[in-house]
Parts: sequence; C-alpha cells; structure tokens
Amino acid sequence: MKTPRRLLFLALILLAFGISACSFLNSFESEGTLALPGLKAPVTVHRDEKGMAYIYAQDIHDAVMAQGFVTAQDRLFQMELTRLFATGRICEMAGEEARPLAIRMKTIGFLRNARKHAALLEPETRALFQKYLDGVNAFIQLRTKDHHLEFKLAGIKPTPWTIEDSLAVFYLMSWDSAANLDTEIIAQMLVEKLGPEKAKEIFPLNLNPDETPGSEVRTAVPVYHPLGLEKDQSLLAYLKDRPLGLGSNNWVVGSSLSAGARPIVANDPHLDARMLPGPLYPVGLITPQFRAVGVNLPGLPGIAVGRTGYVAFGFTNSYGDTQDLYVESLDPKDKEKYIEGDKSLPFQIVEETLFIKDKSAPEGYREEKVKIRLTPR
Repeated sequence: MKTPRRLLFLALILLAFGISACSFLNSFESEGTLALPGLKAPVTVHRDEKGMAYIYAQDIHDAVMAQGFVTAQDRLFQMELTRLFATGRICEMAGEEARPLAIRMKTIGFLRNARKHAALLEPETRALFQKYLDGVNAFIQLRTKDHHLEFKLAGIKPTPWTIEDSLAVFYLMSWDSAANLDTEIIAQMLVEKLGPEKAKEIFPLNLNPDETPGSEVRTAVPVYHPLGLEKDQSLLAYLKDRPLGLGSNNWVVGSSLSAGARPIVANDPHLDARMLPGPLYPVGLITPQFRAVGVNLPGLPGIAVGRTGYVAFGFTNSYGDTQDLYVESLDPKDKEKYIEGDKSLPFQIVEETLFIKDKSAPEGYREEKVKIRLTPR
C-alpha cells in the first residue's frame, strides 16, 4: 500500500509545482510605474492581499482605462475565449468540432447586432467603452510577444478589442440569462399538441399587453392525460448549450435586524460560481466624484454589481420578454424564399466567413463561407 501513497504524494507535489509554475509564467508586473498613453492624469492601482485592484484616478475616464488594463492583465484569455464564442469564431481555436457552434452563433448574430447598436450609443457611453478598451488594447500592445500561458497552450494570439466586441459579449450574457425563448418553444409545442384554446389555459397568449384578461377559476380534471411532449424535443435541441437552473435573487436585511445596525443588501445573479476564473471581475473605482467597489463582466467597463458610499446595487433576472420566436414557412417551389401572406419573398442572405483551425491547411486555418438567411423579423 505504500507505493500508491508515494505515487499520490508525488503527483500532489508535481501538481503544486505545475500550478506554481503556471502562476509564475502569468505573473505580470503588479508594482512599479508604467507610462500609459491616453491618461489625462496619474493613476494609482493598489492590489489587496487577494490581488483585487483598487484604482485611484482623477476622473472616471482615466479610471475605466486603468480598469481595462488590469482586467486584461488578469483575465485576457477569459475575455478572448468569451469573445470567440460570442462572435462565432470559436472554431479558430477549437477546430472542426466547434464548427456547428460557430455557425449557430453567426446565425444568432450577436456581432451583427453589435455593429448596428454601436452606432446608436450616446457619446458619453461610447467614450467610456472606448477608454476601457484603450486600456485593454494598451496591455495587449505592451505584451505583443509575451502572452499569458493559456494563449500559448491554445495556439492563438490576442487581437485588439472594439466596442462591437464588448457589446457582443454583453449580448451573450443576456442570451444566457434569458428564458423566454425556451418557453416560446414549449408554448408552440403545446399549441401543436392541444390547439390554441387549450394551450391558452397553460400559457395565456396576450398579443396586446394592455389587455390583461381576468383570471378564470377552473376545476382540475380528475384524470391525468400525458401530452406526449417528450416525443417532440427537436426544437429544444437547438438550446442544448444553454445553462440550466436559470434564476437570481436580491434580498435586504434591515438595519434593525443586522448585527452591525446597518442594512445589508445581498445579490445573487446565479452565475456559475464553479467557473475558473469566475464569470465576474472584482475591482474598485475611486475618483473625487465617484467611489464604487464591485464586479462586472470582463470586457465591460464600470461596475454592474457593487456599492458606493451611499447605496448598494445589483441585478436580478426579471424574465422579461427579450426574445421572440417566429415560425417561417418556406416556399416549396423555391427554398431561397419564404411565404408572407399570399406572397413569396426572398430571404436576405448574409455571407459569413469561418476560419477553422486545421493543421493541414497552409496557414493553419481553413476558410469556409456560410450563408445565413434572414427575414425582417
């Protein structure tokens, strides 16, 4: 029995050494002075015993630029992985196996929407995004050859970030947190099985939100009749990569009930705490006009969940109707058209390009064109 124990002990030593080595390889400068073009005044970054950055700046623009820099310093590979996933480029790292997922994300079109919405941002919002990304890109430029170990293992290099990239990451977060696409698919399955009238008893179908019908009291049927929906799961297969157990909560303890005689605000957005690194990045932003400590998604400026000297804030899933599902009818005579009333209309065709990691390709990537059909909806 001694040999297995010795092997286990040796394995633990090697694991500890490996973790220590990886930490060393990723340990970028956390002390000293660095010139960061674009700052209007000196900025100081203090890190606590756990490595969390507290940024002291003269205004919010300098603060979020430094936030972008330290976030990239700590989480650049996580940011890159999320961006590749959100923009339909994950096959550039994972190869042929990720091709279906890349096509799916190109079809959903987070990046297409981000390009449209970036042009609609208010000037101040755009300025904050850009300053944050200036910080991210400054770190990437500073380390043009010396990237995090994860990049070397994955065989990829980081590229500069744009506002469209950040918006696409935000839309991915919203997509993962939404649930009504699932319920619309289930509602459609109920309509097909039971008909509209009976389906309305389970899922009321209000076309006009201002017309809320009065509730009707009905007696439950005495006999249970299986609906057979378990046989019609093909639509839900499209959602197989979506997280389960969606939900979130906020709650407050009044000052009269807390040990410190101060109110306590708790926020649980139900993000996966098993992820390493975690889905949120903690940071403190301190300026003469603004003081806040909290977390945000790596790739987004500011603080989404946190506190100031006056208020604590967070977000919870309100299950808003943020997704709509439409059933389009293909023209049986022409698959490049769909039926709208009594008309046959052409799909809008968008051509996307995939770069699929392929060792046999001359430059390590195989290029593939994908046509995506769109309707005005």
